[in-house]
Amino acid sequence: MSVSSRAAAIAFLLLAGALAVGTARAQPVRVVGDHFADQYGRTLILRGVNLAGDSKIPVDPNRDPRAVSFIGRPAPLASIDRDLLRLRSCGFTVLRLLVPWEAVEHAGPGVYDRAYLRYLREVVRHAGRFGFTVFIDPHQDNFSRAAGGDGAPYWAVRALGIVSDVPPDRGGWPGPGKPRPVYEITPSLAVGATLDTVFFAGNDLANDVRIDGRPAEDYLQDHYIAAFRQVAAALSGLSNVLGFEPMNEPFAGYIGEADLRRLNLLALLNPLAERVTDWDLLQAASGFSIPGHPGLVPHDVWAPGKDIWRREGLWRVVAGHPVLLRPDYFARVHGKPLEFTTYLGAFQRKFTVAVRDVLPHAILFQEGSVTDPGSMPEVGLPNVVLAPHFYDLYNLLNRRFVPYRTVDLASGKQIVGRGAVEGLYTQQLLGLRSEAERIGDPVLIGELGIPYNMNDAVAYQTGDFRDQARQAALLYEALDKALVSYTIWTYTPDNTNQDGDHWNGEDFSIFSLSQQTHSADITSGLRTPDVIIRPYPLATAGTPIALAYDADSRFLRYRFRRDAAIRAPTEIFIPRYAYPRGITFRVSAGKAVFDASRHILYLSGGAGDVEVTVHPALTTSSGRRRR
Repeated sequence: MSVSSRAAAIAFLLLAGALAVGTARAQPVRVVGDHFADQYGRTLILRGVNLAGDSKIPVDPNRDPRAVSFIGRPAPLASIDRDLLRLRSCGFTVLRLLVPWEAVEHAGPGVYDRAYLRYLREVVRHAGRFGFTVFIDPHQDNFSRAAGGDGAPYWAVRALGIVSDVPPDRGGWPGPGKPRPVYEITPSLAVGATLDTVFFAGNDLANDVRIDGRPAEDYLQDHYIAAFRQVAAALSGLSNVLGFEPMNEPFAGYIGEADLRRLNLLALLNPLAERVTDWDLLQAASGFSIPGHPGLVPHDVWAPGKDIWRREGLWRVVAGHPVLLRPDYFARVHGKPLEFTTYLGAFQRKFTVAVRDVLPHAILFQEGSVTDPGSMPEVGLPNVVLAPHFYDLYNLLNRRFVPYRTVDLASGKQIVGRGAVEGLYTQQLLGLRSEAERIGDPVLIGELGIPYNMNDAVAYQTGDFRDQARQAALLYEALDKALVSYTIWTYTPDNTNQDGDHWNGEDFSIFSLSQQTHSADITSGLRTPDVIIRPYPLATAGTPIALAYDADSRFLRYRFRRDAAIRAPTEIFIPRYAYPRGITFRVSAGKAVFDASRHILYLSGGAGDVEVTVHPALTTSSGRRRR
């Protein structure tokens, strides 16, 4: 062993030992009314990451789709402990673990990848050893890789008569396993919308479509749910499994659309996109050129006679040209308006009942429609967490940081100024939290983050990540103020500047091998670490009231109302990265003790409202109280 590798190994073991004290086992997390709590009754704030960005695709996406493997996603078992240690050193305690339907049932209907399920169990078991709780995210975007996204196995798409992958772009089809970005306006969006519509509402909107003699909606949903019952069974007996989401970013497709001649959603949100309608995209996906849109390359995805919406009488061909007959086809059934939340709620309930038959205490992490994340369907079940996503879509879709400028999509107004942008974020987050409190459920933001390749990825040439840090600071400071739990999108162990998160041109990972300069330093490779590695209250003996942290000064202020009936102390995570020389602190009531080996500031005693402030120490001592 070389000197450098020996030093790296010693550093790894020392940090592992420090983190292992009191954290060798994931702590129980319960849903109690509108908040998370531990076994002592303390209020928990959960912070973690999505693991991982490249779990959307197989290890070798160019293989026959029936023979692919997801073993090694999110990371090989031989190396995953170091990733888990890195994340634990940041203070994260929860993982949203991506598991696409394709990973479980790629070989064919009812044929499950048992080797992958065994691998998945080991990933969760390893996570538990590092103190992580885990919930499963059945991830999808635009329904399937066969539609240019990820999620469903190829056979589920082919069974509906879609026999061609999404169309080529202007420069030509990039090849198997390299889908066109779903952010762009291509006929793939019509394919994904069709698949979502049939999956959720096929019995009402495509009731003549059958797969193996069964209604398509029933066939697809039953196979999907059965696959994730297999996941639940594979994880049975692991105490660190929190629960399941029924589906990532569920999309209504065309359900409830009043007029197909409206602009496509991405065309509305992305000023760089072509201004095309959903009807334009449907025509292009059936092989027709669209006048006035030469960039929208037509590509017929249907087997002969299988075009679902043409068969349903939505449109027909007249003199060689498509003619839309029923622009409001998806708006009503039997004279009644269609609401996506009705279909989504029925599916979420069906999914959760099936999973809880295997894991009775599984929490339902519930998302609303991706186009209306604050609107949650009623499922009539206990033990529910609202888990919407939160992005600045202006920044996300354009991948550009214009200093302290965004757009309020609700009003269409431009927001300018640091305080104004952060204020908008905080207002939106507090709105989500208020909705959760009204329903009586906790809220956890399932995804949030920034594209690190913003501004044409210039930071990768200059090494200057200040714009990324500014954008991230706005987001995380607003999250602190809103006192919400979250899991960051994303952590991708094999991210590089060149390949990003290996899907769709995305590059959101808070870690990159390209930024890793010192293998012995567990935090090396983290992007904007000053912002993402933050002190925060892990467990509060009472009710959190206010939290603020400034990454520049590293000044923390936390206020809570103490519950005298809770005997366990309040615990605040104090990251070594942010406070390498220790801390000074002041507490308004009770007493405080800093345990540097566990990176925890313990607060006990006091009554009523208690406030604690933390500053970096100016000495090399591990920490002292400021009087």
